[in-house]
Amino acid sequence: MNKPKQGWTRSSPAFERDASRGQDRPGVARDHALHAGQGGHDDWPAPDIRDLFSFELQRLAGLSTRIATLSIRPKYGLTTREWRALAVLKYLGTVPLQELAKHSGLLKSQMSRTVSGLIDRGYIQKAANPEDGRSILLRLSPEGLALSEQVLDDSFERNEQMLGSLSNAERQMLVELMRRVIRTSSTYFHDLKQLATPSDLDQLDEE
Repeated sequence: MNKPKQGWTRSSPAFERDASRGQDRPGVARDHALHAGQGGHDDWPAPDIRDLFSFELQRLAGLSTRIATLSIRPKYGLTTREWRALAVLKYLGTVPLQELAKHSGLLKSQMSRTVSGLIDRGYIQKAANPEDGRSILLRLSPEGLALSEQVLDDSFERNEQMLGSLSNAERQMLVELMRRVIRTSSTYFHDLKQLATPSDLDQLDEE
């Protein structure tokens, strides 16, 4: 008998349709039965990658990126990373590259390449950092600010399409739950970095 895994489980209803394979997979019902001591069923399918929260999250992130690409690039000539850099810099104000990368969820090397292109196109301005002569500060130019506001309006409309099946209360709950997962994941990532070798850390730039 396959032992159920702790953590992420299939969401209600108890049986959900897997669109990619056209199969019904037992979810919460299986875990509830096992935890309640009702015994297992030999015909429960073995846990697979779809039972991982991280896998479903990656699928959603990839889908969201493709949606954003088809929505933003033809109209504004921006990649999703460029749009993210502009939007995050809009609420941060004037910050060093490392801070922009951190809030954008990108590696510093990735953000450096992204910012270079935006500086060349006049959307981001750079200035000396009075607190650190080895780094520069970044801020939106007037053109970058105007562009970020235009794309943000479109992005809220895209957000509405993606969350159309959720009530306002469900949307607020989803955001709060995601923020909690981000906090615990950040702590986990920090712990892993403390144990990683320099070679392992170098590989982050290649992932």
